[in-house]
Amino acid sequence: MEEQTILSFTEAEKEYKSLGWSNGWTVTPDEVTECRNAKHERRSQSRSNRGLETILVCDICKYYYKIDSSD
Repeated sequence: MEEQTILSFTEAEKEYKSLGWSNGWTVTPDEVTECRNAKHERRSQSRSNRGLETILVCDICKYYYKIDSSD
């Protein structure tokens, strides 16, 4: 079994595939659907003091996307 490398959120943004902002999706990307179906553990981090921007990362599928929670 291949050992999983956990990158910092900043490193993940440089190394992993960006799926953009989920707020702009009209259809969920295949990568996200397949990841959810495989029940991969994804991690997230709030990027502002008020929690308006969140980055979500899957270290197995090597993608990330952002979520804007502002009004």
